[in-house]
Amino acid sequence: MKRVVVILLSVVVGWPVLSAQNYKEVTNETPGQLESLLGSDWKDLDSLVVRGAINAEDILAINEYAENLKWRVIDLWEADIADKTIPQFGLAYNHYIERVILPDDIRKLEMGAFTNTQMMKTVNIPASLEVLSVSAFDSCLGLEGSISIPDGVTEIGDGCFMGCFLVSHYDLPARLESIGENTFMGCFGITGIELPSTLRSIGVSAFEDCYGLVTISVPGGVEYLSDYCFSSCSELKTVSLHPGLKTIGVGAFIRTALETVTLPSTVETIKHDAFKNISQLKSVYSMAVVPPVLEPNPAINHFDNPFGESVSEYTLYVPEGCGNAYRSATGWRDFGNIVETDDFPYSVEDAGGDAVTVAGGVGLISVSGLNACEVTVYTADGRCVATRLVDGAADITVPAGMYAVVAGGRTYKVIVR
Repeated sequence: MKRVVVILLSVVVGWPVLSAQNYKEVTNETPGQLESLLGSDWKDLDSLVVRGAINAEDILAINEYAENLKWRVIDLWEADIADKTIPQFGLAYNHYIERVILPDDIRKLEMGAFTNTQMMKTVNIPASLEVLSVSAFDSCLGLEGSISIPDGVTEIGDGCFMGCFLVSHYDLPARLESIGENTFMGCFGITGIELPSTLRSIGVSAFEDCYGLVTISVPGGVEYLSDYCFSSCSELKTVSLHPGLKTIGVGAFIRTALETVTLPSTVETIKHDAFKNISQLKSVYSMAVVPPVLEPNPAINHFDNPFGESVSEYTLYVPEGCGNAYRSATGWRDFGNIVETDDFPYSVEDAGGDAVTVAGGVGLISVSGLNACEVTVYTADGRCVATRLVDGAADITVPAGMYAVVAGGRTYKVIVR
């Protein structure tokens, strides 16, 4: 019998009350048999509430019925889903679902779990989630608001949120290690995103075409910035690159709005087109004593500078005593003005939060407030002079001078007397 009720989603914290709807409740006892309980004539229903044990076959059946009968809400909150997994393309390519309510024990979203469910506006991501697979939310064009990815997730699969252009903010997991290829490609709505200090890998085109992105800070654990990872982020004005970065890939920042680039002392290679087609760019600071290798485009017969055709109009700032090395290095010598300096801008944060302190003293650097964290000390010319695992507080003995101290994914500029 059809009933008109008000569904109160009080079990999902922060979810609004839904308006009056026609819905049906079903309780399944045997996994794989749910379809036998669904009515093909439930055309006037708006929502389905499922309880009991269900498996991948049942979820695919729900999706098929929801597509054919135009159901808008799928409530699985009290369902016991096999393997705690939403299966491959389980609720994908649906043109009518607007909201999905998952149980609080889901651990895995398999490949394409919700891909191309274009009308879906909201879905709760349980704190229990551990696996976000390839294209899980790819082309969910209606998905909006803020998305918080649980701390159990250490990798985000290729294309996971590609094209989710209405999402305005992502909270990334504190232990995230890898962002896949095309993961946030075309996410126009985000203006900034905090990359955790645990991050080690950013895939090809991971943030390409994020037109709204204004600022980004890349932690020191990322040694290789993949090809086109921030390309065509046309509003990107500020980038902070931390010590530890070694290679900047092909077209990594092409067609952005950067005005100044500061390259940490650890950079060794910059590939072709990395900073090309940036009309606002006028100043480049390279902290490396040895000029990084500027790789040419192998498809072009002549040398094609990674900083673009207007490089002769740029000013290049290099460490004191390194001017001649840059003036004789391929690509670097094309800069119109090369200036030696010991006053480099630190676009990275100078503070690591209220709990962490880094201070220079007489013959030592004092570090405190860290929890089993590796601390690395670099000289002004980019040499690593100390690496220490600090749990709590420590004093690191160094000669007098200026140092960059990397701790907890942040960089601190200190002077030792």
